[in-house]
Amino acid sequence: MTQHPHLDAWISAIQSHNPDTVLSLYDPEAVLLPTVSNQIRFTQEERRDYFLHFLAKKPQCKVVSVHSQSLSTDREAIGGIYHFSFADGTEAKARYSFVFDSDGLIYHHHSSLLPE
Repeated sequence: MTQHPHLDAWISAIQSHNPDTVLSLYDPEAVLLPTVSNQIRFTQEERRDYFLHFLAKKPQCKVVSVHSQSLSTDREAIGGIYHFSFADGTEAKARYSFVFDSDGLIYHHHSSLLPE
């Protein structure tokens, strides 16, 4: 695991392939800029739609790097690189950033494919 409890929880949720497990980690007002969609997701319904399709591919996630920084007493940001492998043999290499609120919920999540 990554040695970062919030990121480890997110990876475990992703690898459960259960969208409700993943959504439970997001603040209700979170913003998601997802890895494999051009649509920014502002609501739980929009995030659920994204994760239904993403998790149907049975992703496994491997963290390559993680960097953490405290933004304030109630916000923390982490960022780095992760790789997804899917059941169909395809892969996605992406950079990510998360902002967590004081309850450890994801307040902002950006993930984009690495440029080749």
